[in-house]
Amino acid sequence: MRYTAIKTGLLGLLLSLVVGLSGCTEKQPLSIGFIGGLSGRVADLGTAGRNGATLAIEQQNLKGPVQGRMLKLIAVDDQQNVQSGIAAIESLLEKNVTAIIGPMTSSMAVEMVPLANRAETVIVSPTANTEQLANTDDYFFRVISSTSYYARHLADFLYNDRQLRRVSIIYDLNNAAFTESFQSSFRDYFAQLGGKVTRTRTFRSGSDMSIFSLSREAIGPETEGVFVLASALDAALICLQIEKIAPDLIIAGTGWSATEKLVELGGAAVEGIFLQQFFDRDNQQPSYLAFRDAYQQRFGTTPGFASVAAYDATNVVIEALKQTDPSRSIKQAIVRTANFQGVQQPIRINSFGDADRTPYISTVRNGRFVVQQ
Repeated sequence: MRYTAIKTGLLGLLLSLVVGLSGCTEKQPLSIGFIGGLSGRVADLGTAGRNGATLAIEQQNLKGPVQGRMLKLIAVDDQQNVQSGIAAIESLLEKNVTAIIGPMTSSMAVEMVPLANRAETVIVSPTANTEQLANTDDYFFRVISSTSYYARHLADFLYNDRQLRRVSIIYDLNNAAFTESFQSSFRDYFAQLGGKVTRTRTFRSGSDMSIFSLSREAIGPETEGVFVLASALDAALICLQIEKIAPDLIIAGTGWSATEKLVELGGAAVEGIFLQQFFDRDNQQPSYLAFRDAYQQRFGTTPGFASVAAYDATNVVIEALKQTDPSRSIKQAIVRTANFQGVQQPIRINSFGDADRTPYISTVRNGRFVVQQ
C-alpha cells in the first residue's frame, strides 16, 4: 500500500513537471500587425507591402525567437477608405499587437495615428510621408523622408535637368494628405527656381469621371510638362489620355505611381515618364540582392519600392523588440537606436519618427524602371 502511494505521488509530480515545462516552451507568438489597402485601386501597393513585411517576419523566425517568442504577422485591409481603415486598426489594437506596420498611404495614416497614440502602440509606415505627421512626438514612425524633401528634389530635376518652366498638376484628392502636401511643396520650390504651375486639376479616384476631359483641361498651349500625383492605376490611365492629346509632353510622377502596374497598364504611354522615388531596382548591394532573390523565391515576382520599404519598416520593429525590456519601450528603442540598415541604404530616424532616405529620379525605359539621376 505504501509503495503504491509513493508511486502514485511520484507519477503525479512527474506529470505536473511535464505540464509545467510544456507551458514554458509553448509561449504565444508576438503579434505584429500590418495594415494597408489589400483590395481595390491601391491593392498593388498594399499587397507588395504585406509581402515585404511577411518576408521579414519569416526570416526572423528562421533565425530564432525574439524575447523568447516567435513572431506572427496579422494583416488587415483598410480598403483605402477611412471607415474601413479605422475599423481595421481597431481590430489590430483589440488583438493587442506589439506594433503595427503601415498604413501605406498618407490619407490613411492621418486617420489612424490618433488611435495608435491613444493605445500607445508604435505604428511604422513604409510609405506614408505627409507633412501633417512630421515633427511630432508621438507613436508614428516612418522609413522614408517627408514630402517636402522629395518635392524639392523633383522640382529641381524638372527645372534644371529637363529645363521645364511651365507645368500643370493633376492630383488625386482621395489621398489628399499626401497629394496636397507634395504638390504644395513642389509648387513653392518650382516657383523659387523661376518656374510656374499654370494649371491645376483634381479628381477623386474611383469616381464617375472622364479621364480624357480631366487630362485635356490640364493641358494648355503653354504647358511643357504635366506632374501627376496618383496611384499607378490612375497615373497609367491619365498617361494614356495625355498621349492622345499631347504626345510630346514631359510627364512626371511620384513614387506612389511607381509600381509594376504602371508599366503593365500604361504600356508605351508611360515610356519616358520621370518618377521621384527612394528605390533603385538595379541596386547591386549584397543585402538587396539577397532580399530580391528571397522575395522572388517566396512570392514569384520582383520586389518594388513598397516591398522594400515594408521589409525595412518591419526590421526596424524587430530590431527594436530585441532591445526592449521592462525599462524601455519599443518607441524608446527606436528613438535611441536612430540608425538602421535598410536593404539598399542606411535609414536614420530622428526623435520625431521622421526618416532620412536618399531620393532618386527614375524613368521607364523599354518597360523597365531605370534610375535617371
